[in-house]
Amino acid sequence: MSLPQGIDLCAIPAGQPPNGIPNFKNPPTLEPIYISVTAILITLSVAMVLGRLYINRNKLHSADWCVVVALIFNAAFTGVVLAQRNYSRHLWDIPVCWFNAWYFKILFVQATFFAPIFSTSKAAIFLLYRQLFGVKKNVRNAINLGLLFTGVLYLPNIPLAAVFEAPAAGKSWQSMLTETKSHKMTYWGLVQSSLSVLLDIYIFVLPLPTIAKLHMPLGRRLQIFGVFTTALIGIIASVLSLVYRVKLLDTPDATWWSTIVTLCALVENNVAIIVSCMPAWAHLLKLHVGDSRVFKSLRSKLFGSYGSNNSGPSNKDEREIVPTIGSAPVPRRREYYSLTDRTLLNTQVSASELTALPESGIIRSIAISQNHGKDSAERLV
Repeated sequence: MSLPQGIDLCAIPAGQPPNGIPNFKNPPTLEPIYISVTAILITLSVAMVLGRLYINRNKLHSADWCVVVALIFNAAFTGVVLAQRNYSRHLWDIPVCWFNAWYFKILFVQATFFAPIFSTSKAAIFLLYRQLFGVKKNVRNAINLGLLFTGVLYLPNIPLAAVFEAPAAGKSWQSMLTETKSHKMTYWGLVQSSLSVLLDIYIFVLPLPTIAKLHMPLGRRLQIFGVFTTALIGIIASVLSLVYRVKLLDTPDATWWSTIVTLCALVENNVAIIVSCMPAWAHLLKLHVGDSRVFKSLRSKLFGSYGSNNSGPSNKDEREIVPTIGSAPVPRRREYYSLTDRTLLNTQVSASELTALPESGIIRSIAISQNHGKDSAERLV
């Protein structure tokens, strides 16, 4: 298919208007929502990642580095999405001349970025789970299975984008306007979105059995459940993305529904980043908000003496040694010991013996004292 010569493409709508009249000047648009949602999400993601890095600054693990990479790709993806905000309107309110080489390059970059952005953001959650719940072998195997499935699900986007979202060798990007092969990516997107819903449900359900078995007060257990149920927003966004991708299969208004699908993808990805940072942020708020004088005073006024009990350590040095969630374990108080061979070598035992001869028999009393030197190696249990 080729375009007629000598026609002003900027005067022709890209779709058939329902009333027969296109609106190029002041059409209905999703652009304000587009900008607001992306601005809020990227701000939250950056704040959450910075808070996580602050809490875990003494010892960064693979999960921390993975979420940093996810944030970088997320920022780049957000920039690509905002670059095409003018297209967030009905197809018949967009002139054909807007679908130029620049537009198709943007679509290619967006399709390619789906692989690294979704794989790293969801891998960050699995790596966090491995830190928190990877003690049991079956849980660790389930986490590794999730990591493998994440890679298999999203990484194919890179070669598929090169095949279906880029022009054939020797052709220009403008030729994509009349190509039909890009529609095949819609079918792959439908399959990928369906599997992504299953993956998000798997991510949500995976830690729940372990959390349910933790021995802790009901209030603290509900707090942990609340942290991870933030992932429900990601599941909802994933389901909506699937629904709107189905509409893309047969719609005369592709740009409008593509905008909504992209917004759902943004929510899903940013929620994955936020969820992976929630445990660290819960600890950050406890240290710098829950233990602050202002918060304690407010809690005392609202709840009386009950609100001031169990407020946690008041000494700053004591607060600093509280172990963080998702970071390296810090040395615990030396309350429980087991002796090692080196401890025995550095241990001195002295005994004094006292023998008494009462009428009923012989009683021997032995007093034993034990000292171990400064170089003794005590192993915490």
